[in-house]
Amino acid sequence: MHYSDKREAKVRICHALEEKGWKIYGYKEDRSDSMTDYYDPASWDGIAEKNGYILVIDQYNTYYSGYQVKKYNYNSKKYVSNERIKKLEALMNDPASTENEKASCAVLIEKEKEKAGIEPEYTILETYPTFKHANPKACSWHIEKDGQIIAKGKGVFSVNEYDWEDKTKTAAEQKAEKVNAFINKIESILTDADALQPEIVKVEKKVIKPVLKEDQTINVNDILSFSYHGHYWIVTDIYTVGEQVRVTYELLGSEKRGYQRLNGASVKRYYQPLERIKKQMEEGKANVYTLQEVTEVIEKTVYKKTKRKQKMSDAPQIETSEKTPEQPQEQAQNNTNTYKTDIADQATSKQLWALHCATKLDTRQLKISKQKASELISKSKNGQSIIDEVKTLLGLIVESENDITADIQMSQEETTEQIKDNVIYHDFGNVEQADEQTKTVIQAKPQIQEEEQIKPMSTFDDILSKFDNVKVTTDSKIATDDLEYCINEEREYKKAIDLMIKFSNEIKEVSGLDILNGEWHREKSTNTYLESYKLRDFKQISSDIKDKFICNIANWFNDKYNVTIDYDKIQRKYDLNVTYQNIIDEIMIQLDGYNFTEKAVQEIKGNAKKTVINSDKITIKNNKLIIDGWFSHFDSIWREHRLSGKSIDIFNALQHFDNGSIKGNEELNSKYIGYNNERNQANYERYEPMTLDKVKSIKFLKNGKLEIEFKSNQLSTQFAKEYCGYNQKSA
Repeated sequence: MHYSDKREAKVRICHALEEKGWKIYGYKEDRSDSMTDYYDPASWDGIAEKNGYILVIDQYNTYYSGYQVKKYNYNSKKYVSNERIKKLEALMNDPASTENEKASCAVLIEKEKEKAGIEPEYTILETYPTFKHANPKACSWHIEKDGQIIAKGKGVFSVNEYDWEDKTKTAAEQKAEKVNAFINKIESILTDADALQPEIVKVEKKVIKPVLKEDQTINVNDILSFSYHGHYWIVTDIYTVGEQVRVTYELLGSEKRGYQRLNGASVKRYYQPLERIKKQMEEGKANVYTLQEVTEVIEKTVYKKTKRKQKMSDAPQIETSEKTPEQPQEQAQNNTNTYKTDIADQATSKQLWALHCATKLDTRQLKISKQKASELISKSKNGQSIIDEVKTLLGLIVESENDITADIQMSQEETTEQIKDNVIYHDFGNVEQADEQTKTVIQAKPQIQEEEQIKPMSTFDDILSKFDNVKVTTDSKIATDDLEYCINEEREYKKAIDLMIKFSNEIKEVSGLDILNGEWHREKSTNTYLESYKLRDFKQISSDIKDKFICNIANWFNDKYNVTIDYDKIQRKYDLNVTYQNIIDEIMIQLDGYNFTEKAVQEIKGNAKKTVINSDKITIKNNKLIIDGWFSHFDSIWREHRLSGKSIDIFNALQHFDNGSIKGNEELNSKYIGYNNERNQANYERYEPMTLDKVKSIKFLKNGKLEIEFKSNQLSTQFAKEYCGYNQKSA
């Protein structure tokens, strides 16, 4: 980004911070004048302060830390003295001047120079706040307080950028939105940091450092330091040349690199005689070290949330005139202990808030333990309803044992009345005869039960023989209308095949007569008048008819039950003698033990999971499910956003989740699926479907995501788990 664009971005942020109550340092207004072609735009040094927090923007050193803006009060005597010095020098250098005049001019010049050495006075107009850190690496701003960085980030200069392809908003509107978003982020950091309290913590850190050797003997891999070399040097070799022992050493890496050996051209290597190094060690010009792991204690400032707990001693007490009965000392001690444990085990405010979000009930007065609250929260996350349990704990649903027994008695009376009302074929004329019949039935009932107990059970072989007698035919595997369609298709297919066979046989006869006719004319002829109609053509036509017969039956089940049948495999397996029974058997094999409805449901869920790919592409926010499945893309040729056709798998899954239908949703398909619908830019607005009861709204985003708003959080979680393969742990 150009320097001028960065300067303009900082000025925009400066104006927005000033509106929020920040004190700005180093701002200069725009002084440009178009009439005189003078250009001096507004600028800002990037320093602001509020409530003790210092915001530092685009500062890669601490030059402005405690910087003072000064206004100098130049004394006019200084300029007068400078003019007098010039005149005295001219007089002294004049050849007409005498020696006495030259000497007096030299004395006066020295006096004027002493006067000119006085520093001018100045007034401090503004003093910048003191900060200890420059912007961290890869960051363009940070906030610090008391010398500690509270927050940091980047993206300052992006407030002056805009999307020129976005025709819905002007460049000024886009820049204003980005500035407001940045300022709101800064303000939220301050509000969160106000609840923090600095605390100094001692942290032990293990580092590798050179440690001075006591014996001062030099070995390979020891570390040397010289007063005239600087840095540390590692001994690489000790060797002998004649009678002289030499030590070779090379430059070692810095402390930031962990004192690692250098590679490449940056390696500096020297050697010295051992006797010379020992002499330098005696003089204190050289030392020998070894690298050892040392534990250092570092003081670190950590910001923690302030604890605002009310002690029992600080709790307000109300004086009353009533006398409380005296309790034994042990009982009073037990009561205080239980009270303390109740307070300690009470659910936190975050847990109560989570229960409120899950049930929409007022849980501020809820008395519940932490363990119970965590169990209810985990149930809610798994998609289970906890409203009734929370209502019971709040006392909204209170059922006593008397009420329950009364309900049971009422239900028993209602069932007896229903039994009396549901009497069939009761003869109201012969009441006495009917009573006698009921008595005989009641008397005969225990005898029937005894006979059933005495009657021996059938053996296991008899049961198996019954199963053996059951025969499952192909016709019994499908519905009646499916069977009628298959029989009609096979009837038409056999007619067409018989006709082709008959026609090919007649052509064979005609070709034989034509050859015989050539022999009568004493000519050998192997051609016929029907040369273009070859037998392989009829074979190909017959094979095409067979393939169409198989395809028609497979497509019948595809369209009716919304399943996928691979009819190519069946076409390659069978010849012209194929029957509809063979096709049905192959379809049943492809169903893999499922019926048509179960197979359709399995395919709906499988296609939806393939669209999502993995659970990392799923986000659940309250009752909204956001799927990142690349449902939209930008066409660089036509310069417009377009929807992809794979959203139909999600629509089918929503329809089945809503009412169990496997036919898909015609409303959503007619709105979003198709070439013209995919190019419609109005599809990126929120849409409320009329045919779905569990779905509140649907919205496609231009970044490729699909946002589905359900009626509740439980529904969104349930759909994500069953149809999208959502795994809460991985998400």
